[in-house]
Amino acid sequence: MVEIHEGAKERLLAAAEELRVTHASEVAVSTSRLLNPLLDIWSIATELGPQVAAPVEELLTVYAGPRDLASPAELEELVERLRTASDLAMV
Repeated sequence: MVEIHEGAKERLLAAAEELRVTHASEVAVSTSRLLNPLLDIWSIATELGPQVAAPVEELLTVYAGPRDLASPAELEELVERLRTASDLAMV
């Protein structure tokens, strides 16, 4: 069970980091371009539990709704929140 969670944690953080790096040099990112990658990240996060999936769900809710643009800083914050939540889930 721990091996499964470790693998999911590694995949989760790699996917979130890849998304962050992809958009790091942009001033603003269209939220429509982030929805599918975030859904992929969310599907991995759910393997680790609801507390890990929550940060992704928050962004998905905002980006699918009223906002048209996201900042690269939000993706940086997501990586950090996922790192913290996944560490807590592994304890």
